[in-house]
Amino acid sequence: ARLSDSQLETPLSGSRVTLAPSPLRFTGGPVTLRGTTSWNAPGLGDFDFKGSCAKVKVDLPRLLKGTLEKGSFSWARHEDGFLLSGNLDISEGRWLKDFETGEDEPGATYGDFLDRTRFSVRFRGAQNLWLDNNMARCRVDAEATLTGSWPAPTLLGRFTALEGHVLYLDRRFVIEKGSAVFDDATVINPQLDLSAATTLRSYSATGAPQPYAIRFTVSGPLDRMALGLSSDPNLSQADIVSLLTFGATQQEMVTRNPRTGASTGETLLTR
Repeated sequence: ARLSDSQLETPLSGSRVTLAPSPLRFTGGPVTLRGTTSWNAPGLGDFDFKGSCAKVKVDLPRLLKGTLEKGSFSWARHEDGFLLSGNLDISEGRWLKDFETGEDEPGATYGDFLDRTRFSVRFRGAQNLWLDNNMARCRVDAEATLTGSWPAPTLLGRFTALEGHVLYLDRRFVIEKGSAVFDDATVINPQLDLSAATTLRSYSATGAPQPYAIRFTVSGPLDRMALGLSSDPNLSQADIVSLLTFGATQQEMVTRNPRTGASTGETLLTR
């Protein structure tokens, strides 16, 4: 977001700073901020800021882009720390970051002030939110709350797939149903429920290609999710993986063409 055509009015009185209602403009959308803070020898004293926004565009390359249709938020002292809370309506959005495997990096620290800030930010999507990365391209409906802390944010809520596809073994599966339910306030570990399907034909060296309907399912918590594959006509799991990977079942891979003497596997390798 870009800040432009904006002015902040901050009267200073002793150890207190007051931010008068100040209209800012971020990438074409108005944002209004107001509040007060004070400080003393140990650090911040009072801290209470509120704001609102409308039609603010966000564009973070390779991460996300979208538009905040409207929203209100506050950042204030809460118990022994601070609380950032609010409500955001997202008219459109696209998550672009690829999913990557590997160990999680150690939690970063952001300084005492941000480390002591907790979240309670509720956001809703207008059925125009997209997951668009190396695993899927699908439109989702979302209603969730960002919770946790600045160093360790978490989510509570539900994301439901409305249309699109997922990729598995480099094959595109059309989503039949899909949801991710975030129900653990201590860690991001959603309950997944996905069913997607594709149709492909096996390559055979001796006869006409055989069509197969393949269904791919995902269920359970993210850290222990169960993957499933089934087919019609029925194939073993090993044959389904072979079909998705090489375009032929295990038996077809070793079957030889009586005219050329080449197996299906050898033929596929030369294509």
